[in-house]
Amino acid sequence: MTADAAASADGTGSRFLRALTPEARAAFDAWLSLSTGGGPPPLLELAPHRLPRSLLPRLMLFESEPGGQWLCRLAGEEMWLILARNAKGRRLEELVRAAERERRHRQFQAILETGLPLWFSGPLQLDTRSHITIGRLALPLKGAGGVPLILVAYTYIDDPAAVRGRRAPESGFGPTEAIICAKEDLG
Repeated sequence: MTADAAASADGTGSRFLRALTPEARAAFDAWLSLSTGGGPPPLLELAPHRLPRSLLPRLMLFESEPGGQWLCRLAGEEMWLILARNAKGRRLEELVRAAERERRHRQFQAILETGLPLWFSGPLQLDTRSHITIGRLALPLKGAGGVPLILVAYTYIDDPAAVRGRRAPESGFGPTEAIICAKEDLG
């Protein structure tokens, strides 16, 4: 069964697949096309050439380190606007507010253990005190030597023009929904 069939077989569709924005769905489909059941696909087979060009400025790549730490190895240019700082070379703990750290580590650990993508969405507070809703698709990948990686693609659910030129404060993002991909979504 394909991911599209899983999404519509019961008339309501997969909660995971229904939640994805078109950009996120295109990235998921590219990841899925490379998944062979032998674990996450290699990074170099997916990124950047198989991903929607519009997502490239909003990608972050995290590498698993000993002790359960995650290091940001790559951050697209638009991530500076979203995070109000350069994320490259920083650990996840430095990028996530204290109240979210434990949850984010559990989410990353679940992705690592299951090999399944995760979608999470919620409001992003801008410096103007207004909010937009963003979604993030976290895809498990393998790096050189089989090092576990997680590629996170940020997508705008609300008008993306609202975020341009504005930075989020430290307390910026609190996810309100997190959905792990179901095995049925893998076809």
